[in-house]
Amino acid sequence: MSEENKLTISPQVQLVEISAQKAFLEQRVLMLSQLLHDKADEVLALQHDVNERNEGNAELARRIEELTIRLQAAESDAAEFERQMYLALNPQPAPAGDATQPEI
Repeated sequence: MSEENKLTISPQVQLVEISAQKAFLEQRVLMLSQLLHDKADEVLALQHDVNERNEGNAELARRIEELTIRLQAAESDAAEFERQMYLALNPQPAPAGDATQPEI
């Protein structure tokens, strides 16, 4: 390139340009810092919601376990009741030689 086509930028212009770039980058860093802070707040809020749901799920699991135990006990009671009802409605004959049975 010939000397006449070369562009020379004065140190003052370079300083202004560098200052503008620096200001732009500082503004960008501030904006990204604020965005990061906002996202951190969102993450904390979501974590709080997750913790509340986990606590609710744990409580539901405890209640389900308790109800399952109660249901099993009720089923056992119902089976015993049915057995007693059957025996009451269908008495078994006494074995031979039983003193309670009159002999013919």
